[in-house]
Amino acid sequence: MPLALSPTSIPVVVDDAKCIADKGCTVCVDVCPLDVLRISDLTGKAYMK
Repeated sequence: MPLALSPTSIPVVVDDAKCIADKGCTVCVDVCPLDVLRISDLTGKAYMK
């Protein structure tokens, strides 16, 4: 459930070198208060949808 009360235009940046979503981590997606992160099926990395 998103916690943000209003839309934002500030980008969420994921450092691909540090992202370990391809190893099963989804913490950033789970805790993102803006509900804008997803895990790519192609790269296995997190990205802003």
